[in-house]
Amino acid sequence: MNEISKVKGSIQIGEFAHLTQNFSVWYNEYPEAQKDRFWKSINEELEEKTAKLVTAFKKDKTVSGLQAADALRDEKISALYAAIDGYKKLPIQKKAEAAKKVSPCLDKYRGISRLDFATESTQIASLLEDLAMSEIAEALGELDGVGEIVEALKEAEKNFLAEEKALTIGKTEGGKTASELRKQLLSTVNDKLIPYLNVAVLIDEAVYGEIVKKVSLEVNEANSKIAQRAKKTSD
Repeated sequence: MNEISKVKGSIQIGEFAHLTQNFSVWYNEYPEAQKDRFWKSINEELEEKTAKLVTAFKKDKTVSGLQAADALRDEKISALYAAIDGYKKLPIQKKAEAAKKVSPCLDKYRGISRLDFATESTQIASLLEDLAMSEIAEALGELDGVGEIVEALKEAEKNFLAEEKALTIGKTEGGKTASELRKQLLSTVNDKLIPYLNVAVLIDEAVYGEIVKKVSLEVNEANSKIAQRAKKTSD
């Protein structure tokens, strides 16, 4: 039986988490293997590190989501200012006058997009309250499309707050990144699990043979994907 190859260090984090989750599932499918105390300790370490990696991976994705959500609300704020400034210059008196009523309200918040996340959220909440005041709301109603921009800003801010909450919940112990945790998990897989299984199957193929075949096949497929991606990059 061929030895299990080591997992390449450049494996994508999501793929690696899926791979190690499968290792644990297969371990639990074989009662005889579970009698192996050494393998049991490796699997416990594997499950613990995999869980941390998954949490950190979600956190890293959430950071990207938060940045995208902030960019979206900034986009809506810019659109609001551009619309009001445009209406002020419009040669239609009723529209221009309505825009001039709204303009002083917006002037208080110019530069809002350059503030830190928390302060910007506070200022957006205040801005939306001001825009909802009867006189301002009435003026906005005269300006085609501006009401839709305000609603889009509300939704963008709601989305940002949801992403921010998810990031807070998803913080990992010790603040380790998914990349750092991947290295730790790679060490467990490549330096402990795989060398052990390669020896164990030689001693007792009846107990370890099937699971070693599964692990070997899965690792080879993962490494093949990595090689294919690397080839595409170099071409």
